[in-house]
Amino acid sequence: MSRKVRLIIVTILILLGSVIAWGTLYHEVRRTTRSVRVPAKHNNQNKPKQWRAAKLPVATDNALGDNLDRRVKDMHFVGSMLVVRQGKVVFERQYGQENAALHQNNASASAYAICSIQKIATGALVMQQVEQHKLSLSDHISKFYPELPHANDITIRQMLDMTSGLKMDGPVGPTTPQTDDQIVDYDLHHVQFDQALYNNWQYAQVNYNILTGVLKKLSGKTYEQLFNQQIIRRFNLQQTVFMPSNDAHVAVAYGADANNEVDYTKAIVTPDALWHDEVGTGRIAASARDLYVMISDIMKGKLISPESVKQLYQAGSRSTYGGGTYNLYDAAVNHGLGYGYQGMSCVSNDGQNAVIMLSNSYRSQYSFKPFSEQLFLELFKK
Repeated sequence: MSRKVRLIIVTILILLGSVIAWGTLYHEVRRTTRSVRVPAKHNNQNKPKQWRAAKLPVATDNALGDNLDRRVKDMHFVGSMLVVRQGKVVFERQYGQENAALHQNNASASAYAICSIQKIATGALVMQQVEQHKLSLSDHISKFYPELPHANDITIRQMLDMTSGLKMDGPVGPTTPQTDDQIVDYDLHHVQFDQALYNNWQYAQVNYNILTGVLKKLSGKTYEQLFNQQIIRRFNLQQTVFMPSNDAHVAVAYGADANNEVDYTKAIVTPDALWHDEVGTGRIAASARDLYVMISDIMKGKLISPESVKQLYQAGSRSTYGGGTYNLYDAAVNHGLGYGYQGMSCVSNDGQNAVIMLSNSYRSQYSFKPFSEQLFLELFKK
């Protein structure tokens, strides 16, 4: 097959994937935020103590770097980009500002809200309970929440694959910060069941919120406690935090001007309650290196066994979504979008190859979702 034909096929696959995943994109852009003007007088704040970026082997590819740097700049990208080949960093650069008020540029240790990418870890935490024989993927959610609509018909597997038929209009939690239990209780009283969606894929993050309740019942720990223990400490992540966070290395999200360019005078402010409502669906901020380590180590079987990884991450519908990730290109492909942030992660099933892009300024004209997928295919699926 000629290179031209391969590129045409790749482009068609990416376009089809984007259409199928539109439900995710539609949901994410509806998240409510507001922008505020940042006065210049804030510039005299003290600069924070430096975070250390995760240590990874480096094998810089200068030719690739020059090519990617040009392409990324043409996209007006703001954020951090990381490319890993065979477990070694071959390209890593940052663009734009982490905190304009502090005159701080994005750096390798800068953390960005990863939004829906977090679900790949939540899925793994659920599978960990299966390995411990506390849960089965075929268990019905009625075992934990009998009051949920059609609870006797919905399995844990269907919730992980978002084929449960559950949906929720409006916010996925209260409008004031609450505990995880209170948020799950809110969801249980507002979630709806749609028979037409049952056994059909429909992106609905309420599935993963309710699954965090299951995790609490089985582990006796809040989601944050469990994530800190099993993900952050296990993988020695240094730039991964729960939002909202006052840590100065969490990149501030910025809006756009009239020309759709980043406007560093428009910091995006997200109400604390919205972050808390995300629970296991989009409350984490991480650096590009930490995100790669987290997903790579999960795929390598360092949290759950390789057999469990294979069982969890498989397409549950035509969307290819299953277990918290899109299972495409022999890789875990995830897209996060919300609150002014955008993220893409494409990590091969063996955890060795990856394209990670994280941004603190989402502008629809410069969305890098198609670019990230195409680049992964160019580099690793020739």
